[in-house]
Amino acid sequence: MLDASTVQGASPPVVDDIKVDRGFETALGAALGDDLDSPLDPSAPAHWRMPGEADDAVLPAGATPLADYVRAPPELSRALRQIGIVADDAAAETLMPQLRTGQRLVTRDGAVWRWDGHVTGADAPSAAALRLAQRNRLAELDVQVEDAQAELDRREAELAKATAAIRSQDERLRHARDAQRLMARKVAEARDALAAAERASGDLVRRRAVLAETRSQMELQLEELGEQMEGAREALEDAPDLADLEMRLRHAALEVAQDRATVAEARAAHDGLARENEARQRRLTAIAAERQTWNARAASAGEHIATLRDREAEARDEVEALMDAPDEFDEKRRALMSELTNMETARRAAADRLAEAESRQRDADRNAATALSQLAEVRENVAAPRSGWCPPAKNASRPRARSARR
Repeated sequence: MLDASTVQGASPPVVDDIKVDRGFETALGAALGDDLDSPLDPSAPAHWRMPGEADDAVLPAGATPLADYVRAPPELSRALRQIGIVADDAAAETLMPQLRTGQRLVTRDGAVWRWDGHVTGADAPSAAALRLAQRNRLAELDVQVEDAQAELDRREAELAKATAAIRSQDERLRHARDAQRLMARKVAEARDALAAAERASGDLVRRRAVLAETRSQMELQLEELGEQMEGAREALEDAPDLADLEMRLRHAALEVAQDRATVAEARAAHDGLARENEARQRRLTAIAAERQTWNARAASAGEHIATLRDREAEARDEVEALMDAPDEFDEKRRALMSELTNMETARRAAADRLAEAESRQRDADRNAATALSQLAEVRENVAAPRSGWCPPAKNASRPRARSARR
């Protein structure tokens, strides 16, 4: 069995060159029906050709030409101008008496009122309407795919930027970690210096205590020496021999000078240790302030690292979602293409069944005509003996037959 495309020849049907606004596919398919399968090729058995100039009647008021919603080759312009779109069945019933020859009205759901009084209800859409609707849907899907591709490109660009940002943040994180390690090393050094300073401070306190005790002892010794000198003076006054006293005085003065030198050295050492202790106290205060600064910077770096990790996780989730989007669009496109193929197969099967039914109807018509002819002959043969008429011989002429019937 041949399908419509085979019957029309190798040329593509005109429906392939038609673009119709969404929602008007059913109306166009119902109005033109199988005529949409005819090509523009003049050599095809059934085809569309450029219509001649004619003064066609204007559609009734309230009907919009279907040509306003369809972009088709000029060969269909006349037909489309004579097809009017109406809002509903009531409007079509009202405008139908105003139709002129060749005009028809059609609703968007596919009901048709023809100028000659023929009315077709809105039932299942024709194959041409389904094909037009599917083409529009495919065009919309192509636009959606383009939009999705543009969105994917934009997301990929954002992903590239995010990846670059992540790499930059990783580099900054690496530098921060290096700075943190350096800071930890400096903190450890500061702790060591603090421990050393504390040990030195303890040593200094101990040395100051020793020096204070030494000073106290020397002051006691000086007091004792003063008392001894006073006693020596009194004894010298009472003693008749001054040479011995002078000798003892010189020894005492020498001891006093030595003790004074020792005290001076101890005082100088004490003052030096005091200055060194003050310097170390200032250094400890500076180290404590620096330690607080580094601890604050370490806490800030930790918070920044946590924020970067959260942003990295969000970027990866978004990348995974975008990686799945092209597969979903591709799956929808394949499903629609499969549905279109099934529809085309069903249309061809319906065309085959229609052609087969028409062939059976023609055979039945021929058989009925033959049966009617045979019935007429039988009736004539049965009626002849009753009327006394005998059928003429095969070689007899018609006038004789008429006289015989008389």
